[in-house]
Formats: sequence, structure tokens, C-alpha cells
Amino acid sequence: MLADESYEMSAGRELAEELGVTDVPLSFLFDHYSEDSTNRVWGRIFTCRHNGPFVLQQSEVESGMFVSVGAALQRSRNEPFTPDGVEILNILDQGRYPSPTGSFFLHGLDSSGQGTKGRYFEEHFPHIRRPDFSGSLENRLDRLTELCRNEQHLILIGSSFGGLMATSYAAACPDRVDRLILLAPALNFPGYRPPARKLATPCLLVIGRHDTVTPADLVVPLAEATFANLEIRIEDDDHMLHKSFMDLAWSSMLSA
Repeated sequence: MLADESYEMSAGRELAEELGVTDVPLSFLFDHYSEDSTNRVWGRIFTCRHNGPFVLQQSEVESGMFVSVGAALQRSRNEPFTPDGVEILNILDQGRYPSPTGSFFLHGLDSSGQGTKGRYFEEHFPHIRRPDFSGSLENRLDRLTELCRNEQHLILIGSSFGGLMATSYAAACPDRVDRLILLAPALNFPGYRPPARKLATPCLLVIGRHDTVTPADLVVPLAEATFANLEIRIEDDDHMLHKSFMDLAWSSMLSA
């Protein structure tokens, strides 16, 4: 600890230094341990003001020093946690982050909530709901509307056809949606027309320069005609965003 530094301040500073975080106010810190029969500490869980836990480097996870929240939740079913650790795991498991938002990941046409992106969110941001959808756009929107019936301040993350769903839902229920994150959205799907008046909902569009399914030269103009508050990121990637998806700054994107 430094002079005139409280325990909380010291813990936050040391955590920031350990994780290499320089641009995030660490106002909320958990440091809980699980011990096995040999009294060996196997992991720590950290969460902060972000709408979810820190995304740790893969090398840090592989070293055994840290475990992801998803792995911790799985282990907690078989290994004992300290009392405080059990409580925080219950909070994480139930998705009760200290945030007023409801967050949904909307998968693509032939995918599911257990696809590559869905599993990533399950492991790193387990508060994000990942329902499965099937059928026509109308069928999927009906299911989404039912799921969001009691929700406000929504953050919708839509991939491909899920991006079209998110856009359509925001157009129908603009007062319920705080923000959209669209990943290669299928705005070029036959029948889609931008609304007569641009949506005020803030939207981040991430799309690959080499996307041949939802080409940027078709989708970006449609997005610009749809959203009044639009940020566009064109990545050196394909439709699935194979190279860039996991490297996106998800913690800051979800808490912006």
C-alpha cells in the first residue's frame, strides 16, 4: 500500500497494474478464492464497473492464475467456495449485475445462442441472454418481443440476421432500446427498407472489409439511412468476423 491509500484504493490500483488496465475506473472489486482439499488456491474472479467481468488474456487464463467466470461457475458446482465467493457466483449466475440494462445476443439465420459468439458471451459476459430463434423474421421478432416484454434500457447485440432483428425491433420499440451493436448485420436482406425517419438509437456497426454475405458497400449505406447516431468500424475480416470478434473491446463497448 502507498501512503494515505486505503485498502480498496490499493486493491484497485494493484489490480489495474496486474491486468494492464489504465483507462478504467476500478470502483468495484471482488477477490474471492476457492480452495480444494490440498488448500490450493486455483482462481480469482474480478468484476468492475463494466457491465461484466474483465476479459483476461488467454495466456493469463492458461497459466492457472485466473479463471473465467464461466469456468468458475462450472467449478463451483463441484468445488467449495468461501461464503462470499458463493454469493458473488450466485449473482453472476443469475445475471444480476449492478446495471439497469437488459442485454441480448441475437444470433444469425442458421446459428444459435450456442454458436461461437454465443459461447464467447456465455464465458466472458454471462449476464447477456442468448435465446435461440427460428422461423421467419416475423416469428423471431414475435419471440424477441415476448422476451423483452418487461425489459427496458435494452442493449441488443445482433449478428448477421440477428442484426436485422435488432434493427427491426429498435424501429418498432425505440423507447425500450438504449443501444445496438450490429455485427455484419443483414440489412441487405430482401425487403428491408430504412425507416422514413432515422432512428435515434445509438448504434455501433462492425463489419468486415471482405464480407461477401453482407458486403460493406451495401450494408453501410443502409445503416447510414437507418440510424442518426451511427459509429462504423470496418475490420480487415470476413462475414463471421473470425479474426476480430474476440479482439473487440467488449467491456467498453457494453458499458459505453
